[in-house]
Amino acid sequence: MGSNRGDEDERPIKTKYLDGYWIGKSEVTIGQYKKFIYEIGHRSLPEWVSKYCLNDQYPVVGVSWQDAAAFCAWLSQKTGKAFKLPTEAQWEKAARGIDGRYYPWGKDAPNCSRANFKKCKEKLKPVGSLPFGKSPYGIFDLSGNVWEWCNDRYRSDYYEKSPMENPAGPAKGTYRVLRGGSFTTKSRDIRSTNRNGTPNSGGKNIGFRLCMVEETGKIKNEK
Repeated sequence: MGSNRGDEDERPIKTKYLDGYWIGKSEVTIGQYKKFIYEIGHRSLPEWVSKYCLNDQYPVVGVSWQDAAAFCAWLSQKTGKAFKLPTEAQWEKAARGIDGRYYPWGKDAPNCSRANFKKCKEKLKPVGSLPFGKSPYGIFDLSGNVWEWCNDRYRSDYYEKSPMENPAGPAKGTYRVLRGGSFTTKSRDIRSTNRNGTPNSGGKNIGFRLCMVEETGKIKNEK
């Protein structure tokens, strides 16, 4: 984890060890999220979301961290599997692979065939629209499109103090971690190591993807 060329909160570079896990090939779509709303009567999305999500294949936006965690809990109960938000370390591993990639596709500068970021007309895209931007594990949209909630609380110096195995973020903190940048951010913010922290509320450029772990490596969505 970490980057020599990144911001202070991305340092120092340290090797971390993670238990096995699965992470969503794409971000959770608004179509999937609507099923969750319908089945349990969760609060409706803001009306303005339809301005950005033109059909059910777009990533859901306008979700708070609590909304995303509630979706994971619902899907876990529905399927009997342990769905959670990824930890920051799990997210970064999915984006960087085994060779510490600067972007999910490698070291080449981003363009609009690889990532949906600010120079690409500032419009949200359906999930999986940019296959040239996939990570080494075949995961779409880890750079750009929407910022993605992680399970962790944010602390700028966490990399310096985090444990060697399965780091899960600070025990306390007001902000939650967002990773990946979005369709409204500059190219520097869609780097695989870029970190962001924000209060739990949602926005037009914030969504999430799922992580699934075995019971032996179970993580919890904290309150």
